[in-house]
This record gives sequence, C-alpha cells and structure tokens, in this order.
Amino acid sequence: LHYPLRRQRQMCIRDRSIAVLPFKSFSDDIEKQYLADGMMDAILLNLSKIEDIRVMSRTSVEIYRNPLKSVSEIAEELGVEYILEGSFQKYGNSVRLIVQLIRAREDYHVWSNEYDRDWNDIFSVQSEVAKAIAGELHVVITPEESMLVDKIPTLNLTAYDFYQKGTEQLAMIKKNNPDNKTLLDRAEGYFKEAIRHDSSFARAYTGLAEVWYRKHYWATYLSSGFLDTVIVLCNKALSFDNNLSEAYRGKGICYYNRGSTEEAILELKNALKYNPNDYLSYSFLANIYTDLDNDFAEGIMNMHKAIIRYRGTELSDYLERLAGLYRGAGFPEKAEEYFKEAFSLHRDSARYYEYVAPLEPDPEDALRVAKRAEKLDPKRVVNFDLYSFLPSSYCNEAYECAQKAIEQAKSQGILSLWFYHRFGLAYWRVGRKKEAMEFFRMQIRYDEESIRLNRYKAEWGGSYYDLAATYAFLGENEKAYQYLEEFNRRKEKIGYFWIDLITKDPLFDPIRDVARFQTMENEIIYRARAEHERVRKILQEQGML
Repeated sequence: LHYPLRRQRQMCIRDRSIAVLPFKSFSDDIEKQYLADGMMDAILLNLSKIEDIRVMSRTSVEIYRNPLKSVSEIAEELGVEYILEGSFQKYGNSVRLIVQLIRAREDYHVWSNEYDRDWNDIFSVQSEVAKAIAGELHVVITPEESMLVDKIPTLNLTAYDFYQKGTEQLAMIKKNNPDNKTLLDRAEGYFKEAIRHDSSFARAYTGLAEVWYRKHYWATYLSSGFLDTVIVLCNKALSFDNNLSEAYRGKGICYYNRGSTEEAILELKNALKYNPNDYLSYSFLANIYTDLDNDFAEGIMNMHKAIIRYRGTELSDYLERLAGLYRGAGFPEKAEEYFKEAFSLHRDSARYYEYVAPLEPDPEDALRVAKRAEKLDPKRVVNFDLYSFLPSSYCNEAYECAQKAIEQAKSQGILSLWFYHRFGLAYWRVGRKKEAMEFFRMQIRYDEESIRLNRYKAEWGGSYYDLAATYAFLGENEKAYQYLEEFNRRKEKIGYFWIDLITKDPLFDPIRDVARFQTMENEIIYRARAEHERVRKILQEQGML
C-alpha cells in the first residue's frame, strides 16, 4: 500500500475488519449467479449493521469475483483482517450455503459452516451467518443491532427474487456506460414486479427511488417538484421499515441536492445509525459539509471514513475527491499527495495532469500542465475553468475551449450552471457579444431560479457569487454589490479557495478598484484565512496533517 492508504488503515480497527468476497454459484446456469450475489450481499449488509465491525462495500470486492491473488494479498489491498468466502446453490425449494472465515495475515481458517436449508428459511440463514462471524471476531452485538440483523425484509419470496434481479441490474451500471438506460429500465421493471407481489416490501421502494433519481435528475432540476418522487418513495419505504438505512440515505441525497443542509445531515446521520458502514452516506456527508456548509474539517474527516470502507474500481475517484477537499481547504501539498495516490491506481498520466493543474498558483502554469493531459489524450478537453482567470490574450483559445465544453454538456444532457457567465466572457472577448449576452442572461436566469427554489448551488453560495460577478461585468454595480453582500451575510464559514476565486476573477475587474468592492473582498479573504487556520488545527489534532 502507498503511504496515504497505509495511513488510512491506521485510522480503523484493523482486527475487526472484514471483506465478503463474491460467492461462487454451484449452478451451471449463469443466470442463477444473481442468487449467489444476493446471498453475499445480504450477509454483507447484515454485518454492516454492526458498528464495531468495519465492512468493505460490495463494490469494493467486485474486482475479486475471479481472483488471481491470494487471500492475504486481497486482504492487504482492501485493508482488512478477515475474508469471508462462500458458495451458494438453490435447487428447487432447497438451498446450500458453504462459508469460511479466514484470518488473512496467517491464512488461517477461523471458522466454516455448511447450511442445507429450505428456501423459506433464507433470511434466518443470512442473520445466523452474520451473528456467527461477529462472535468469531469477538464483537458484542447490541440488542438494537441484533434486531436489525434479524429483520425479515419480505415474507414473499417471489418479490424478493424480483428485488434481487433489480439490484443486480443496478450493480451493473458503470460510469459512461451506453447500456445504462437499458439497465435502469430493467431494474425499474423488476422493482415494480417486486412491489406488485408485496406492496409492503420497503427495499423495493428504495430500489425504485434510485432508478427514478438516475433517470430524471436533470430533466426535473428546475421544477418545483425536483426529486419529490424520490422522497415520496423513500418515505413509503420507511412507512414499512423505519430502520431502513438506504431510505434515509436517499432522502439525505435529495435534500442535499435541494440545498436543505440541516435536513440532509439529519437524514444521512439516520442512515449511518442503522448502517454505520455505509460509505455512500459518509461520502455525501463530506459533500454536504464542504459544499453547503463550507466546513472542510468535517468534510475531510467524513471522506476519510468513506474511503476506509471502499476499495472499489472508483477508489481513484474518491482519492481525487479527497484531494480536492484538501485543495479547497488550502492544503495543496496534501492535495498533491492524494492525487499521486490516485494516479498509482489508475496510471493515467493525462488524468493526473488534468487534476493537478489547478494546484499551480499561476493560471498560465496551470494551463500548461493541463495541456500536457490534452497532448497525451486528444479526447480529453482542457477544463474550461482554467481559462476563466487568464488574460484576454488567450481569448481565441478560451473561445474554442468554451465551444467544446458547451457541446459536451449538451451531449450529456446537463446544465452548465457554473459556467454560462464564463462562456459569455469567452464569447465577449472574441467579439461575439450578442451570443455572449445570451449566456450572461442564462446565468442570471438559472441562478435566480436556484435561489428561488433553494437549490444546493444557492445554499452553497455559488449562485450569489456568480450573480455578483455577472452583474459586475455587465456594469450593473448595485446588483453586484447586493449579491456579494448577500453572499457574505449567508456564509458563516468560507473555504480557502474563495480567496483565489475573488482575487483573480476577471468578471470583477470593472469594479476591482472601487472601495466598496475592496471592503467586501477583504472580508472574504479574512474569513477564509481564519477558517483555513481552524481547519488546520482540527486536522493536526486528528493526525491528518
């Protein structure tokens, strides 16, 4: 393990950590593999409900479905002390499950058992295995945890079968996969069938909620009912099972996207109450604390908690996100450390240069580093944001990059909420002022709507800042001051990155020498530096710096 990940392991209870590897299916029918996966997933989920055990996520172990490495090597890579292996078969109404618990460092088989049961007893087997493992790890299960582990999700096994098929479709979804829409449609069909067979099956409603979120997010972003359907489905699930972690997490994610900070934190903490190993909840808490509350200390600590529970194929993404948090908090050396760690996993030099470019204090140096990425991978587009702070001598390059970024956003069906005014600046500088004005108007319209609807960009403060910058460039100074004052009023904590933003932003150049603007700018700088020192002290106390 490289240094940062090795330090992650020091932050956890190593001798109570476990990874459940994908179970083998005895069946020759490949279509029956989902049953073995469902059994593995259920045992993993039951273990995750026990606070004193650190459990790696399912996505972390997927790459070891057909392992070429030894158990000790896998455990070392995952940062765990124990490995659970298993095999499963369903034949008629009977099932056979064989499991073995291995203490990885000594390659020692601590415990094993074989279960031959009736399919109707499947849930009791799942809880039995989880409790047996907890016993072998010398963990005391609280009465509340025991109740969660023993809970039966549905009495209808046909509904459970459809639910397992639906979750398997979701597990197959990958980033930039052209088949994702087909997989989502199939998952939706399976979850609806599960509900048709058992209308009180809580987990089927959360599965349907995830499908709806993935399918309709951007299409409904500016509607007054944004994500209402997801919240309704999660509440429906909770009406049947009020201890369901994924339902609380689903609501927390929705409230985060709607800019409701307190509600989002409350729901995600509820999710962790019932599943203290839910890395996704830790990950979204990191987002909420940094994006909505500008509390980088809490954000960084929660991101670390997510990473020690996740070693999946997107681990490099998570490390890059952690690096971004350190960068935003004003610790570029730590950021570079984790960007290098991410590079050691993905080995993509172009990607590395793209991510470390913003660490350069000089905008022209940042662009030169980013261009190395584009040279190594012609399909990779230089991050348009890098052009936002360059002098007008780069106007033609900025204009070309803006066009690429606009087309990319259109092809992905997303709104460029953070960039319309910067597209406008790029178009303005090459003399295309009519089109530039349209981009400025789009920025104003979307940010005013974000404020009216309290979307997370507004709660974060970005909408107020971008409106101030846009109006400053357009010469509507009173509106610029009004929104900048509102930004200062609303944000108790200010991330260190705001210093670079406001001191270099060319959109504020028309009023940069005005005393009223300078007073507001100095207030932002002072508060950002004070917050940076607060974060430094906390992270040093936690051994993270």
